[in-house]
Amino acid sequence: MQSNGEHFNDNTFLEDGFDFEDASFEKARVQPQKEFGFVPSTESPGITDCTKQTACSCRSSTLGMVDLSPLADTYKARFNNILAETGDAAFFWNPCIPFTIMGTPCTDVAVCQDMKFATSTFISVGTQDSALFKVLKGDLILSYFANTFRSDDVQEKTAVNKSSLTFVRMSHFKLICDVTQDPGTLVAHGVNPDKFSDYLFTFTSVHSCPEDLKPKRALAGPAPSAGTCLLIVCIFGLVLYLSVGMLVQVLLRRQSGMNVIPHKDFWIALPGLIKDGCIFCVYKGKTSDYSNI
Repeated sequence: MQSNGEHFNDNTFLEDGFDFEDASFEKARVQPQKEFGFVPSTESPGITDCTKQTACSCRSSTLGMVDLSPLADTYKARFNNILAETGDAAFFWNPCIPFTIMGTPCTDVAVCQDMKFATSTFISVGTQDSALFKVLKGDLILSYFANTFRSDDVQEKTAVNKSSLTFVRMSHFKLICDVTQDPGTLVAHGVNPDKFSDYLFTFTSVHSCPEDLKPKRALAGPAPSAGTCLLIVCIFGLVLYLSVGMLVQVLLRRQSGMNVIPHKDFWIALPGLIKDGCIFCVYKGKTSDYSNI
């Protein structure tokens, strides 16, 4: 799309002047998979609407929030160097947070393309502030756009007003709900053959699912083992024994000091009894303390 020297306002362009049908999604949907690799989703979560909340989340009126924020990386693209099915480019994507690839035009972007020519050529193909969610025939689409310079003639840019060479590149991510995939699988289909400024992707993940379709988190962990249960019972029994016994000693028998411990003489003698038992087991009664019968 040629900008004719105008710099688009992100929200105005996407919400008022952009037709998703015109973005060649419908054309891409009917392309044979072997030719383009983009086919209608059979795992559609049945979502009918999704209102943007942030650059990486939207809310369905019936199924709740779709939130990609758990995938966001703070310093770099979460999905790095994803080779397109066409083999002529690789892509970088980070939901929510802008990233920068140093030494390239990809500065504070959401999606970056590395064109695999004789040398790598990096181009921004989407920014976070341009993110827009749209439901297209049952599929949830996350789209970005970026105003970029044409790469036809580098020298021409120095002689002509740069804005006259600016055009809009679009990146469209079809979000497929699959509760078995975490973090998920990103497939880069590459440039739409019918519209070279459109880049199409499929992202399959549990994070693409609306909240109501995600597995409910267990309120408790796995059931405790028999040994754990026995230990808990023993500790509880000991605490109960000491509490009740000390109350009896203090309130009924009017004892004080060490005498408040129930069965004090037994507990004092217990370590010695255990020691004697261990010695007897080890030496089998052969010490001089024992007399032959």
